[in-house]
Amino acid sequence: FPSHDSQAGMITLWVLYWQAPRLYQKPLSESQTEAAPHDTATDEAQKATDTLHHWGWPLMLMSGILPFMYFRSGIIDPWFNLFMLLSILAMSQTEGTARGAGLKSGAWAGLAVLTKGPVGLLIPGLVAAWMLLRNPNLRRRGLSALPFFLCTSLLVASLWFLPETLKNGLWFLRSFLVYQWELLRQPVAGHEQPWFYHFVVVFLGCFPF
Repeated sequence: FPSHDSQAGMITLWVLYWQAPRLYQKPLSESQTEAAPHDTATDEAQKATDTLHHWGWPLMLMSGILPFMYFRSGIIDPWFNLFMLLSILAMSQTEGTARGAGLKSGAWAGLAVLTKGPVGLLIPGLVAAWMLLRNPNLRRRGLSALPFFLCTSLLVASLWFLPETLKNGLWFLRSFLVYQWELLRQPVAGHEQPWFYHFVVVFLGCFPF
């Protein structure tokens, strides 16, 4: 049976297969849809584009060195990355309510926090901020979803942090947060490379994804 990290890798590929075309669709308004004539050539072109996106993103991910290694490594990072990906995809949804998007995105971010710490909340949050800066039309929806995102992510994360704190006090939570801060400031994880080390490794290891 596939190991837990291989399972995360297969789920990630499946998510990319189904979600990639949606990210590139430009939904028409109701009036545009009624006014637009049926065009067989356009339909065929859209199908071809969807097929390219369906297979292009998973194949690009599989062609990278780091994703392939991670999916066979036995470490928890593939699940951590999957939860953050699902959080980002949920917040990028334009259909449905802002509350629903915030709840789903926050739930996945909370699982990411449970997996590997507060970076699971930080990275989706930074992506959301970038999306709002680039697309002013999403700002009202994003601000409406923000309270639900924060509340849900904290609620999910508290499923473990709260019992741990009630049982053993604040020392573990305090030590955990201090360690996360030290990871950001100092080379305490076994390497002494400069701050841009991770960006270079991800660019080269995940190329062309």
